[in-house]
Amino acid sequence: MAITYLLAACTFTLLYGCLYNVLGRRGANQTAVIAAALGTTACGFSRNMEPSIITSDMDSLRSRGLTQLVSSIFSGLGLGLGGPVGGLVSDR
Repeated sequence: MAITYLLAACTFTLLYGCLYNVLGRRGANQTAVIAAALGTTACGFSRNMEPSIITSDMDSLRSRGLTQLVSSIFSGLGLGLGGPVGGLVSDR
């Protein structure tokens, strides 16, 4: 899963740079926001939960709650602290 993410990030970083050159800062930002909104909407209307099922099948029923708790904690921390920490790193 991580290799897939890295490959997609490397590919789309170059494409986003080209989009930025063509559309400018405002157009590229609006395109990214619209793409994220469409992806979120598509996930919301999906009829199956295959990624969640795959994740839950990796653990026993007894430890599944703890595993999902830890996953949710790190996901929330990454979403909440990613922007401010990234801003601090880029400022220094």
